[in-house]
Amino acid sequence: ISSYTTDAVVDIDGSVRITEHILYDFPDERHGIYRYVPYVKINDEGKRLKLTFENIRVTDDKDNAYTFTTNYIDDDLVLKIGDADKTITGEHMYIISYDVKGGLTYFPGHDELYWNTVGPEWKIPTLTASASVTVPPEINAKDIQFDCFVGSEGSKTKFCTTTVKGSVVTFNSTRPLAAYEAMTIVVGFPKGMVAEVR
Repeated sequence: ISSYTTDAVVDIDGSVRITEHILYDFPDERHGIYRYVPYVKINDEGKRLKLTFENIRVTDDKDNAYTFTTNYIDDDLVLKIGDADKTITGEHMYIISYDVKGGLTYFPGHDELYWNTVGPEWKIPTLTASASVTVPPEINAKDIQFDCFVGSEGSKTKFCTTTVKGSVVTFNSTRPLAAYEAMTIVVGFPKGMVAEVR
């Protein structure tokens, strides 16, 4: 993957709009890609909570729609993107967008978005990775908490730079991601600013 950018917009209704820009370089002929998105999260009490995905769309950088199918396998929403009757090579941009309900986590003192912007399921390296999270404008920048981790699943190493400007938090990995490595971002904000979706 030449570059992987994820933009998340937190709405006051508690939903999150995710848009991913994946620039994928195919060294040989393939039909497309698979995107695995976890749809089950486990809270502090050990309960399994299912996320809801709506308005899924996949296009190229010219807004041409890709053929794709959706399926649920184990704890993942699997997007199979590409044309079974057509092969492609070289660089291709995949813009994947969807709305998530249940993606936020609610704590006694704050609410937060904890999200794998690059998941650990990719079998190939990601050369550059970045992400942004936009929170409702009513939230003051000084009240936004954030963190970022890069490495194997569950890693707490912070190979990231982070900036906050207004209601937007931007993250950039400071090194490439190896196969099966993830980039995880955390953005917290005061309670009561967004609706709780359980």
